[in-house]
Amino acid sequence: MLALNRAEELQAVRNDYFLADIRGTTAVIGVFNTRTQQYTVRLGINGPGAMPASWTLRPGEEFVQAAGHAEEGIIRSLGPDEIPVFGAASRNFCNDICLELINTRDVQVGGAGIRGHAEQNSPYTLFWSIDD
Repeated sequence: MLALNRAEELQAVRNDYFLADIRGTTAVIGVFNTRTQQYTVRLGINGPGAMPASWTLRPGEEFVQAAGHAEEGIIRSLGPDEIPVFGAASRNFCNDICLELINTRDVQVGGAGIRGHAEQNSPYTLFWSIDD
């Protein structure tokens, strides 16, 4: 739930375009590097824009500037030794792109019922690794 809280906190202060705080999406994804054995937390927004000026990163957080959906940009930017191990978004994962990227082997999706969802979105807004 910490990733969800952080995603919603950052989303609430977005000011990178008109109504970004209402119409945009923010994702927070924990990433484990299997080579270095280090964790980082990646933050992303919908679209290719720069990090919102209203955001302040916490230690261990990195902003990922990438085109596409917030979750998509982070996941597609991962290096060969990096795996997503937990995450959340400020709105439910879309069915066609993000849920397919997230819902892989050794990952559990959840958060159904936390908020309503449009037809193009899944009921899920959280994920976590179930691998030991």
